Amino acid sequence: MDLALERTRVLQRDAEWAAAASEGHDLERVLSFWTDDAVLLAPGLAAMVGKDALRQYVQGSMEIPGFRITWRSTDVTFSPDGNSRTCSAAMPSP
Repeated sequence: MDLALERTRVLQRDAEWAAAASEGHDLERVLSFWTDDAVLLAPGLAAMVGKDALRQYVQGSMEIPGFRITWRSTDVTFSPDGNSRTCSAAMPSP
Protein backbone atom coordinates (compact mmCIF):
# COMPACT_ATOMS: atom_id res chain seq x y z
CA MET A 1 0.00 0.00 0.00
CA ASP A 2 1.30 3.45 -0.92
CA LEU A 3 0.54 5.27 2.35
CA ALA A 4 1.10 8.75 0.93
CA LEU A 5 -1.38 8.09 -1.88
CA GLU A 6 -3.91 6.54 0.53
CA ARG A 7 -3.60 9.53 2.90
CA THR A 8 -4.32 11.87 0.00
CA ARG A 9 -7.35 9.80 -1.04
CA VAL A 10 -8.73 9.66 2.51
CA LEU A 11 -8.30 13.40 3.06
CA GLN A 12 -10.04 14.13 -0.28
CA ARG A 13 -12.92 11.78 0.59
CA ASP A 14 -13.24 13.36 4.03
CA ALA A 15 -13.40 16.80 2.39
CA GLU A 16 -16.28 15.55 0.21
CA TRP A 17 -17.99 14.14 3.31
CA ALA A 18 -17.57 17.40 5.21
CA ALA A 19 -19.07 19.31 2.27
CA ALA A 20 -22.09 16.99 2.16
CA ALA A 21 -22.58 17.27 5.92
CA SER A 22 -22.27 21.06 5.96
CA GLU A 23 -24.97 21.36 3.28
CA GLY A 24 -27.16 19.60 5.83
CA HIS A 25 -30.07 18.46 3.68
CA ASP A 26 -29.23 15.05 2.17
CA LEU A 27 -29.26 12.45 4.94
CA GLU A 28 -28.57 9.52 2.62
CA ARG A 29 -25.60 11.31 1.04
CA VAL A 30 -24.06 11.96 4.45
CA LEU A 31 -24.66 8.35 5.53
CA SER A 32 -23.09 7.03 2.31
CA PHE A 33 -19.66 7.89 3.67
CA TRP A 34 -20.00 5.32 6.49
CA THR A 35 -19.85 1.54 6.19
CA ASP A 36 -22.72 -0.53 7.57
CA ASP A 37 -20.63 -1.47 10.63
CA ALA A 38 -19.16 1.99 11.28
CA VAL A 39 -18.66 3.18 14.85
CA LEU A 40 -18.96 6.87 15.74
CA LEU A 41 -17.38 8.07 18.97
CA ALA A 42 -18.72 11.53 19.82
CA PRO A 43 -17.61 13.31 23.01
CA GLY A 44 -19.97 12.72 25.92
CA LEU A 45 -22.10 10.13 24.10
CA ALA A 46 -22.19 6.35 24.01
CA ALA A 47 -20.63 4.74 20.94
CA MET A 48 -23.01 4.70 17.98
CA VAL A 49 -22.66 1.42 16.09
CA GLY A 50 -24.07 0.78 12.62
CA LYS A 51 -25.97 2.87 10.11
CA ASP A 52 -29.28 2.72 11.98
CA ALA A 53 -27.70 4.41 15.01
CA LEU A 54 -25.86 6.86 12.77
CA ARG A 55 -29.05 7.64 10.84
CA GLN A 56 -30.87 8.54 14.06
CA TYR A 57 -27.98 10.72 15.24
CA VAL A 58 -27.48 12.57 11.94
CA GLN A 59 -31.20 13.00 11.29
CA GLY A 60 -31.69 14.36 14.81
CA SER A 61 -28.87 16.84 14.23
CA MET A 62 -30.32 17.96 10.89
CA GLU A 63 -33.66 18.66 12.58
CA ILE A 64 -32.14 21.18 15.01
CA PRO A 65 -32.99 24.69 13.76
CA GLY A 66 -29.85 26.45 12.58
CA PHE A 67 -27.66 23.37 13.04
CA ARG A 68 -24.57 23.33 10.85
CA ILE A 69 -21.42 21.24 11.03
CA THR A 70 -18.13 21.45 9.23
CA TRP A 71 -14.67 20.07 9.72
CA ARG A 72 -11.35 19.66 7.99
CA SER A 73 -9.43 16.41 8.41
CA THR A 74 -5.79 17.16 9.11
CA ASP A 75 -4.09 13.77 9.53
CA VAL A 76 -4.69 10.10 8.79
CA THR A 77 -3.36 7.10 10.72
CA PHE A 78 -3.73 3.57 9.34
CA SER A 79 -3.84 0.35 11.34
CA PRO A 80 -0.86 -1.96 10.72
CA ASP A 81 -3.00 -4.24 8.54
CA GLY A 82 -4.42 -1.27 6.59
CA ASN A 83 -8.03 -2.27 7.32
CA SER A 84 -8.93 0.70 9.50
CA ARG A 85 -7.94 4.29 9.89
CA THR A 86 -8.47 7.26 12.13
CA CYS A 87 -8.44 10.92 11.18
CA SER A 88 -7.66 13.99 13.18
CA ALA A 89 -9.99 16.84 12.35
CA ALA A 90 -10.39 20.52 13.13
CA MET A 91 -13.97 21.57 13.87
CA PRO A 92 -14.56 25.32 14.17
CA SER A 93 -16.85 26.46 16.98
CA PRO A 94 -20.20 27.98 16.00
